[in-house]
Amino acid sequence: MTDEVTAEPAREVSSLRQEPTAKRGHRNNGSQASLAAMLLLAVAAAPLLTSGVSVVGPTLRSELNLSRAQFGLFAVVIFSVAAAVSVPLGKLSDRISHKTGLVLNFTLAFAALMVLATATSAAGFIASAVVGGAALGISNPLTNRMVNVLAHPAHRGRIVATKQVGVQVAQVISALIYPMVAGLLNWRAGPGIGAFLVVVALGVILAWLLPRSLFPAKDGSSLHAVGDEIRASPRFGMIVLTLYAVLSGIIFQAAFLTLPLFAHEVFALTPGAAALTGAVLGAAGLVSRLAWGTMSDKRQNAASALLLVAGLTSISLLLLVLAAMYTAEWALWAGTVLYGVSGTAVTVVLTSTILLHFPPARIGRVSGVVALGTFAGFALGPMLFGFMVDSAGYPVAWTALAVCAALAGCLIVVTRARASGGTGTPGT
Repeated sequence: MTDEVTAEPAREVSSLRQEPTAKRGHRNNGSQASLAAMLLLAVAAAPLLTSGVSVVGPTLRSELNLSRAQFGLFAVVIFSVAAAVSVPLGKLSDRISHKTGLVLNFTLAFAALMVLATATSAAGFIASAVVGGAALGISNPLTNRMVNVLAHPAHRGRIVATKQVGVQVAQVISALIYPMVAGLLNWRAGPGIGAFLVVVALGVILAWLLPRSLFPAKDGSSLHAVGDEIRASPRFGMIVLTLYAVLSGIIFQAAFLTLPLFAHEVFALTPGAAALTGAVLGAAGLVSRLAWGTMSDKRQNAASALLLVAGLTSISLLLLVLAAMYTAEWALWAGTVLYGVSGTAVTVVLTSTILLHFPPARIGRVSGVVALGTFAGFALGPMLFGFMVDSAGYPVAWTALAVCAALAGCLIVVTRARASGGTGTPGT
C-alpha cells in the first residue's frame, strides 16, 4: 500500500517523459501559467476562513454571543493547529499524488467554512478554527512540492511568489463579497459563499488547470545542490530556517494586527485613516513578494537574501520605534512601507531557499517543519506584543520586534560562518 501511494506522483508524469523533447518543451513552457494559477487557488482556499472571520467579526461576535477572549481564541487555535499538523501533513504531501493532495487541501478548507457558516455557539466557532488550521497546515508543503516537481527551474521564484499572492486574493474576496452578502442575507452567507467558491476552484483545477500543469521541468530535476552557505548539513539548515520562520512569524503577525491600532492610539488618526496602514502594508507586500520571487530566479544566493530581508526588517521596525518615541508620523509611514517590502516577503524567500537546498523527496517534510515555525510565530506574536505594550509601551514592544529581526539575521551570519569554516570557502 505504501509503495503504491509513494509511486503515484511519479506515475502522473512518467508517461509525459516519453513524448518527443520538442513537443514536451513546448507543453512545459505552456504549463507554467496554469501551474501558477492552480497553486494560487490552492493557497487562497484556507485564508478565506481567517479573512472572513476578520471581516464579519463584529456581527459574528454579536450573534454568537462571544466574549472578547473567545473571539481572540480563534487566531490562537487556528495557528496552533496549523503548527501541530504541518510536519505530519508535510510528510504526507511527499507521498501522495498531486491530485489527492489538492482534493485534501480544498476539502479541509470547504469543511472549515461550512462549520463556521453553521456554527451556533462558541464551540462551533472554535471547531471551524481547528479544521481551518489543518487546511493551513497542508497548503504550503503541498504547493512547495508541486513547485519543485512541476515548475521550470528558471521560473520557480516567480511561481512561488504568485502562489503566495493567494493570501491577498482571499483577503480581497472576503473584504468585497462577505460584507455585501451579509447585508443582503446574514453573516453566515459570507463563509457559505466562500465554501461555494472553494468547490468551484477545485472543479476548475481538476478539469482544466491540473491536466495542463503535469509537465515535469527537466524531468523533475532539482536545484538543491547549488552550493550556497546553508548547505552545512540538511538537519542544521532545517533548524536554522525553522528558527528564522518563528522569529519572522512573531514579527509579521504582531505588526499586521497592531499597526492600525498603533496609528490610532499614538497619532490620534481616525479609524479609517489608521486602517490605511494595513492597506499600505498589504499593497507593498503584494509588490514585494512578486519582486523577491523574480530576484530569486536570477540569484541563487539564499543566505544573502535572508540576511537582506532581516536587515531591512530591523530598519523598518527601528523606524516604528522612532515613530512611537517622538510621535513622528513620517517614521510611521516609512516604517510601514519598508516592512511591507521586506518582512512580508519572508515566506517567498524561505520557500525559494527550501527548493534550492533540499532534495525533492524531502520538500514536503522540510516545508512542514518550517511552516510549523511560521505558525508558532503567528500564534505567539500578537499575544507577546500586546503584553509588552500593556506593560512597557509601544517603544519597548517595537524594539523587541527589532531584536527578533536582528536575531534572525544573526542566525544566517552564524550559518554562513559555520559553512565557510567547514568548506574552507568564504561566504559570498
